[in-house]
Amino acid sequence: MKRFISLLVVLTLALTCVTLPVFADEAQDEPDVFTAFIDEDADVLIEGNKVVEWFEEKANVKFDFIQSTGDEMLTLLLSTGDYPELFLTSFSNNDIINYGVSSGIFVPIDEYIDEHAPNIKAYLDQNEVFARNIVAPDGHIYGVPQLPALLSHGNVGSKMWINTTWLERLGLEMPQTTDELYEVLVAFRDGDPNGNGINDEIPLSGCINTWDAEPEYALMNSFIMTDKANFVTIEDGAVKFVATDDRYREGLRYIKKLYDENLLDPACFTQDLNQLIQLGQNPDIEILGCYACGHVGMALNLEDRERSEMYNALVTPAGPDGERYIKYYDPNNASGTAFAITDVCHDVARALEVIDLMYTEEVSICGEFGLKGELWDDAPEGMIDFLGNPALYTVTGTRVEQHTEMRDNYFGAFRKCDTQRTKYAVVSEDIYSSDTQPYELRLTRATQEYLQYKPDETMPVIWADEEAAALQSQLSVTIVDYVKQATTRFITGDMSIDNDWDAYVDALNGMNLAQYVKYYEDGYAAAKAK
Repeated sequence: MKRFISLLVVLTLALTCVTLPVFADEAQDEPDVFTAFIDEDADVLIEGNKVVEWFEEKANVKFDFIQSTGDEMLTLLLSTGDYPELFLTSFSNNDIINYGVSSGIFVPIDEYIDEHAPNIKAYLDQNEVFARNIVAPDGHIYGVPQLPALLSHGNVGSKMWINTTWLERLGLEMPQTTDELYEVLVAFRDGDPNGNGINDEIPLSGCINTWDAEPEYALMNSFIMTDKANFVTIEDGAVKFVATDDRYREGLRYIKKLYDENLLDPACFTQDLNQLIQLGQNPDIEILGCYACGHVGMALNLEDRERSEMYNALVTPAGPDGERYIKYYDPNNASGTAFAITDVCHDVARALEVIDLMYTEEVSICGEFGLKGELWDDAPEGMIDFLGNPALYTVTGTRVEQHTEMRDNYFGAFRKCDTQRTKYAVVSEDIYSSDTQPYELRLTRATQEYLQYKPDETMPVIWADEEAAALQSQLSVTIVDYVKQATTRFITGDMSIDNDWDAYVDALNGMNLAQYVKYYEDGYAAAKAK
């Protein structure tokens, strides 16, 4: 999936990366030289790379690159003190605390932004929440995350996809409530919707160990907003741990009912994506009624157009209280930094000017697709994008990562703006085509159906010192894993929702659930106070 997403990149002009052609003074003869760490694959050519040469000429700069040889190299450089002037790679908020606030290896950049980083400044001025989130607890800014896509199918997780051809054959409408979904799944089980006279239909399935393919958590969003990463949400201006709430318990009852009546595939708790693909791509005839996955093509062969056309988004059905929730990733909550300038840098202001150029449309798209005119170009006048606005780009090819023909025309370390796929020119309305652009249009439209139910508020970026972060990491592993295991056991009947619920809650409390929740409460309060 990572490879697939990387093929769909395109960047927004007005909202995501503000293109300001602020390059080095042409009168400057000798380029500045900076040592810089990069975490590029070994297959990417550095010497003679077209994108590197193009950028160095534009910025009047030369890089002396230190290329990563593995995960340990970064830590080794920082711990030994033998580190470069620049890191053109990502760090977490905890890293910023450790290497910036505490040790001073990373230098603050906030005093330089107004004068030396016009692209970064323009984005921060337009996105106040994002700007607040990147301020460290000491009041300084040590770096900027990769600028996020403001609309992407990745903004919504825990999607479900339903066989709408089966709905039509059975004379059913798209289910809008959990009761209606139950009736649809019963019809899928008993109504022979594939028409082969065999009871081989699987009403609802999913899998583990991939992007949001567990149907139980997608279904739980009909009862309470559920993110299996932490089981925490913001509700009425307060932090809420959802997995001990009565609504979570009611969700378990509903999902167990589906399981008990053979409407929810028992294999979804143990099978991997390859096994789900076998169901979605069953030879000769379709057998899968509905499934959870981050995007519809994860379980299908998009080249099989007839099969692909059968499946469309099943937006969260309304639960008993009439509410619908979605798992939503707020782009304003990007955290960490996509670079760092160290205390051995000979000219921090100039270094930030160079890095600021990477926060532009032009440099970022070249870092991803190569130089203009090869795999991408400006959209012709009059073309519209996925949202009906004037399009920015057309994509004339696809870059396969590490493909030998592209080794010298790609440089991800320069891409400091995230993908903004909605800015593609619509070259085809045929959304069931397996081609890149129409498939991405299909996902964008499906995501927009979900977005009407996005939460009013999401958990903000949390800053914590090393000790607090380490404790929370330990608590998270224990508590989140236990909730997931118990959720499965409640659904399958290994634990009783009626008889074992209090013991389940007591067990969580014994794992220091109060401290786990307090971490989020403190982080939420600190973010609100900024």
